[in-house]
Amino acid sequence: MLSFIFLGCNIINPAEKTPTYVHIDSFQFKGNYKLGTSSHKITNVTVILDNNIVGIFDLPATVPVLADKKGVLAFTPGITYSGLDDIQIAYPFYYTDTMTLMPEPGKTITAHPTTGYYSDTILTAYQEDFEGSNSLLLITGDDTCVRTDDPNMVFEGDYSGHIHTNNENASELVLSNAFTLPQESYLEMNYKNTVPFVVGLQVMGSSSSDYVYYFYGFKPSDNWNKVYIGLQDILAQNPGTSYRIVIKVSAEEAVEGDILLDNLKVIYRKS
Repeated sequence: MLSFIFLGCNIINPAEKTPTYVHIDSFQFKGNYKLGTSSHKITNVTVILDNNIVGIFDLPATVPVLADKKGVLAFTPGITYSGLDDIQIAYPFYYTDTMTLMPEPGKTITAHPTTGYYSDTILTAYQEDFEGSNSLLLITGDDTCVRTDDPNMVFEGDYSGHIHTNNENASELVLSNAFTLPQESYLEMNYKNTVPFVVGLQVMGSSSSDYVYYFYGFKPSDNWNKVYIGLQDILAQNPGTSYRIVIKVSAEEAVEGDILLDNLKVIYRKS
């Protein structure tokens, strides 16, 4: 009877497996000059073992992987969607890296995954890096927008875009080049600012006065930041339409302030 009871306990409570721990500090990034800057802000990783998802983890991460035989680990880079910290997604334009896992239960293995954009035969981008010109045009308000080569204001390269405001009146600036987009499109942008601003899309040709969808605003940031803005919701409402990127400055009070911009890039898959 006692033997049966002990045997039964072992069946109900089998010995737990010990995972192998895989540490990922960050992704190494391979650039493609045809798609612009190599700056990135990869914040999370989706880990998959032999086509079975292990989980999604904020970086850096130490991932417990239960495995009793050799397998293939896949690492898919993820980003913060539109600057919303509680929405972490796999970025559809960065490729996945893999490694072979030889289980070592209880031990920690360090992985060094690499990623970058899919080939420029698959992706294309509209870009404004302010190196050759400044396509930001003031359409309302009296703020100023120039190219600056002040090294204290430049993110990378020789120039960045500089918007200066000294009052509480809203101003709108638009990228002069119009474009059409498929629904899976993102705006990538580096920015640094002392006053808030909002990003939107101007829908072209809709009426005698084109209108603007504003969708995401950004608080002041003391350091250069990068954001990935999903454009899908607006594009779905206006398929086949031309658009322009709009920046709206709204200081909310009469203060002098600055917005620095670089590497504005609308990226999407070629049809």
